[in-house]
Amino acid sequence: MHAIPFEIPPPKNEADFERMCAHVYGVVFDDRMPKMNGRRGQVQGGVDVFVKEAGVGRVGIQCKKYTMKPVKWDDVVDEVGKADKHGTPIKKLILATTAPNDAALLKKVQELSDAREAKGLFPVEVEFWEDICNHIDRFPVLQDSYAPNSPGAAYHRQDAALSNLQTLVLEQRDTLLGMSALPTARLDSVDRLISDQLDRTNELLKAGRYRDALDHLAVVGKDLGPFDAHQKARWYLQKGLSLWFMRVDDGESAQLFLKAYELYPDDERMAAAQVRGLMLEKKLPEARSAGEAALERFPDSQQVWFALANARLVQGELVRMSDVPEALKQEPDTLQFVAQAELKAGNLDAAIKFSQEAANHPAAAFFIRANALRIAAECGSRFPVGAMAGALPVRETKALEFAVAQFNPWHERLWQVQSESVTETVAHLGYALLMLHRFGDALALAKDAEA
Repeated sequence: MHAIPFEIPPPKNEADFERMCAHVYGVVFDDRMPKMNGRRGQVQGGVDVFVKEAGVGRVGIQCKKYTMKPVKWDDVVDEVGKADKHGTPIKKLILATTAPNDAALLKKVQELSDAREAKGLFPVEVEFWEDICNHIDRFPVLQDSYAPNSPGAAYHRQDAALSNLQTLVLEQRDTLLGMSALPTARLDSVDRLISDQLDRTNELLKAGRYRDALDHLAVVGKDLGPFDAHQKARWYLQKGLSLWFMRVDDGESAQLFLKAYELYPDDERMAAAQVRGLMLEKKLPEARSAGEAALERFPDSQQVWFALANARLVQGELVRMSDVPEALKQEPDTLQFVAQAELKAGNLDAAIKFSQEAANHPAAAFFIRANALRIAAECGSRFPVGAMAGALPVRETKALEFAVAQFNPWHERLWQVQSESVTETVAHLGYALLMLHRFGDALALAKDAEA
């Protein structure tokens, strides 16, 4: 039997416990705005904290800090009576306490709750200190506050340190259309030499040599005078992609994407770039409208469909594999895009499955492998006790092992990529190795990264 590797001390006073309950149950019920019910000394109608539960409604939390004293049946009856007497507008009442578990009391509360529901009254639950600790164990964001030395808390801090844009667009770099988003030359371009030079930029981007691509573009674009409109648009789009992949300046990338579209709106890749630029500027309704208009013009465009789907995803819509055009379903970018959507929806099996299929594709590049790693690491971090004890569930263990293998050997699949995203990927890889208890490999990775 594995012992819990960290202990969470009960709060010191009632006020701290009430604030803790607001935080914990706000996370548990996914309510970002839990409400404290008045202040101490006021009539509270049996409720200290209100939270909203999806599909249920308002839930009342009565916070009882008894430390190690048992909660009595009379206490439960008293608090339920207060809520009934004052007509407290709740759909459920939870009595949360720092007292230890009491099986006999739990059974009586369950019987009371069933009887009340049969009469059309709100149900009642009791949550002991062990129940509250279990909630904390399940959510890395709570571990960060109440068990900061746990692996889940460490992963949450790393994840929270990523750019604000990453939160906004759901790892849009990972959902980018890989190298298929790179602009290709037009056969009717007059100066073939310029097209050949821009094709060379594409090759550098495909190889992950983003700094080299920028240097090459600086030389090629010293004078854009000889460029035709499409070649100018290609140059701006390639520069925007280079900066975006490197994570240098998303604001500048957005302007470059929009400039590319302005110069040549009659290319599907430039139309997709416009959508991406608007999203980077956080103009989501405009991005959605631009994507819908572009899809009407280019109904068979892979790039435009993905740009619009990404805008839909950011606006809260769920994009499933059944929504994907048949011709795109086996593309690695499709698979990893759907994997991101499934992860956001909480469907871990599907997220892992699609991310692995994408990473296994012959055309999978660095960002697709990084995406599979990030999904595996996030799934594994949801079991902090198992990670600490070396007893992760089989699904998470296999997902981590698969993802780690995608970066072997490191010198070819990691260190040669010219992007700040490598730093994040190394961190995720390090956490994955630690969760697999491969401490020697994790140390070697850290030394390599430091060098």
